[in-house]
Parts: sequence; structure tokens; C-alpha cells
Amino acid sequence: MRPFAGRSGLARRHAVHAAGRHFTPAGPRFIATASRCGVALPTVRSIEDTVSSTHTLLEHQAMSTNLFPALPRAAQALALGAALLAVGSAQAFDLTVEVLNATSAQGTVSGAIFGSEADWLKDGQALQGAREPAAARTVLVYRNLPAGRYAVSVFHDENGNGKLDTNPAGIPIERYGFSRDARGMMGPPAFADAAVDLQADTTLTVNLR
Repeated sequence: MRPFAGRSGLARRHAVHAAGRHFTPAGPRFIATASRCGVALPTVRSIEDTVSSTHTLLEHQAMSTNLFPALPRAAQALALGAALLAVGSAQAFDLTVEVLNATSAQGTVSGAIFGSEADWLKDGQALQGAREPAAARTVLVYRNLPAGRYAVSVFHDENGNGKLDTNPAGIPIERYGFSRDARGMMGPPAFADAAVDLQADTTLTVNLR
């Protein structure tokens, strides 16, 4: 039933005014007056529910403002660019090594890739190894490498024993080479001399000697 039903407009206004005028902290007097006037009063439970819902809504609005502030279009574009740059920096690349000048088709061409001076040419420290049948042009591929500096050593394992053979004086008797065709003085080159900066899929050539 609608409040003040059956009364004229003027009578309803006087009833509402009377209900408001008699509202005091005493409570029962206001409720009795409202009841006589036909005013539908909300329950304590409904008031509590309304207050709780309002607080929840305000909290959600504040959280949304803090976590997802409105950004100008320029700022949004910059944020997107930074995110794409971060994704790009996490990409992995392939390093393809074309090995030339094997003296025969016997055995294999083997290679290893290293990622630091501390690990360079040390047993068990290669990031990856690769091996393919020997040919005038043999291709070794090192895959899924993060951007960075790498150096490669290769040799023609002509007798297939899995190592670079040397004479009694320690001088290699099988052909070998390094990335950037680097050479050392009385020994292998330094990592820095053979290293390449990998920032994209890259192909390089190593000439055996």
C-alpha cells in the first residue's frame, strides 16, 4: 500500500510535515505518528543493509581508482611501448654458424657455444653443443639464446673420437676455428676477441684452419 493513500494532496503534505516535526531521539513517538499517517518506515535491518552496500561501493570505487587510474592517451601509449619493449627483451634468438674448409667428408664438424669469459673453452661449461656430418659447408645451429654476447669454437672431428686431436707438443692436428675467425697468440683467442653480440637471429661464418 502506498503511503498516505486515500488522502488529498494537502492532507498528505500535512501528514508528512507532522511526521517529520515529531521525529525525536525518543523514537516511539515518531513511529506512532508515522503509523497514524500511513507512512511506511524502513526497518533497522534494511537501513543497515543500505549503509553496508554504500560502504562496499565506495571501497570498490576507491580501489578501482588506485589500481586503474585514468591515464591520458599519451601515457597509455608510453606504457604500452614499455611493455612491448620488455617482451622483446625477453625473446630468444638463434645463432647459425656456417663452417667452411673441412678437408674431407669424413667424421663430423663439432662446435660449442659459450656465454662468458669465465666459462670460455672449459669442459662442461658450454651452453650448447652441436654436431653435423662433415662437408665443404657444414651448418651448426644454436637455438633459443637470450640476447647477449656469445663465442663459438668448432673443429673437424675427422676420426670421430669426439675431441680435438693434438700432437705431443699440444698443437692441434685437426682443423679448428672460432667465431669472428679470431686467433690467439700461442693458444686460443680470448672470449672478447671471439664474442658476437646477439640481438636477433644471426648467421656467421667460421673458416677452419
